[in-house]
Amino acid sequence: MTTLILDAPTSQVGFSVRHLRFSKVHGRFTRAAATVEVDSQSVRAEIDAASVETGDEGRDAFLRSAEFFDVARHPTITFEGAKTAGSADAFTLRGRLTIRAVTRDVELKVTRRRGGSGETYEAVGAIQRKDFTLGWGAALEAGGVLVGERVDLRLSLRFVTGG
Repeated sequence: MTTLILDAPTSQVGFSVRHLRFSKVHGRFTRAAATVEVDSQSVRAEIDAASVETGDEGRDAFLRSAEFFDVARHPTITFEGAKTAGSADAFTLRGRLTIRAVTRDVELKVTRRRGGSGETYEAVGAIQRKDFTLGWGAALEAGGVLVGERVDLRLSLRFVTGG
């Protein structure tokens, strides 16, 4: 069985969310681990929720707090999934994402990038905050909410052969 292990220093687990209806806030998690079992085409990933960074320390502290990710009680975000359709270079990865002890089905569109050493993949998808009890979002006087419901996921992942 061939196992690929995430090369965390050369990978990025990023997200963006609409802010004030017109702009987007971009963020990332700086600590993650993942393995791919090539033969079964399955993936297991863990993200350290406390490693969230958006470029604003106050916002990051809020995201770590009990009002949002609640990292004291739920330190890890997990994903378990498997390739479901497509070729080796472009496929759908379906799995179960768990945030704050809430698990939902998610789908990622994955593209393999050729060249260099290791295996490099780009993945995109989206989740709804409220599906994971991340419901904070103050209403704006002019309509809409301070923070959008949809969270766009963008991952750039490099894997190396493991044990």
